[in-house]
Amino acid sequence: MLVGDVPGAQTGCIEGSGGNAVLFGKGGFTAGIVLSMGMALMLAACASNEPAVTDPVDMVESLPGYHDPAQVQTVKQGTQLRLVVFGAESLSGDHRVDQQGNLDLGSYGKVHVAGLTLPQVEEAINTRLREKGAPAARVTVMLVE
Repeated sequence: MLVGDVPGAQTGCIEGSGGNAVLFGKGGFTAGIVLSMGMALMLAACASNEPAVTDPVDMVESLPGYHDPAQVQTVKQGTQLRLVVFGAESLSGDHRVDQQGNLDLGSYGKVHVAGLTLPQVEEAINTRLREKGAPAARVTVMLVE
């Protein structure tokens, strides 16, 4: 295609180019090139291995302390709970709720848990551990039976 064939095209000489440079006016051809380059950059960004959209359910389920709604039950006398305690590992293991609705935490005392959900039991135990000198301890509670 010759310069004269492009509407609005103009010729000119850029110093040091030997007089062979062609300058296009009115933006038609130049805008097309810029648009094509922009699209190529956007497509390159999509080549990542990371997922473009994260499922909100996956995000919530990965939060510390999250419990599946199907497992949110209230604890009662005789319920066996599994505690995983970071910062007070001696408490980790299976514990049965006694007839008074308490969970015996050894030197940390008893915590009344009957009628509480698993997240509430975690909070009650974490509060007791803080009160009794283990502020960095964190517990996760699971229902065994």
